[in-house]
Amino acid sequence: MPITARWGSDNSPAQRRPPHWTAAKCYVSENAVVLEITDTGIGIPEGLDIFRFSHTTKINGTGMGLRIVKQIVAAHNGAISYESDGRCGTTFRLRFPCRGLSSTSRASKAELLRRVHTAEAPR
Repeated sequence: MPITARWGSDNSPAQRRPPHWTAAKCYVSENAVVLEITDTGIGIPEGLDIFRFSHTTKINGTGMGLRIVKQIVAAHNGAISYESDGRCGTTFRLRFPCRGLSSTSRASKAELLRRVHTAEAPR
């Protein structure tokens, strides 16, 4: 039972681009809680080290965002990965281990997802 959300904005006609949107999905898979974040941006070119400090594609970017995210995820024994075709859109996956999850009931998994969604600390 994934929890999903989607948000976005319509670009002005002057920009002549399709509407940009971002979606997030959270679910339980193989002893882990997985958060997927997908957007319809320009994608990430192959071979680019996006987790390197000071790498940015923005005019006013610091190049610290994804590196900091990777460090926070690692501090929680998690992993971050992404898929992109390099032209349109990217999906990031943040995976956090959760011991004993495979043996929990469906109701317990639903409760865990509710807590993740509401940022409530697990008991």
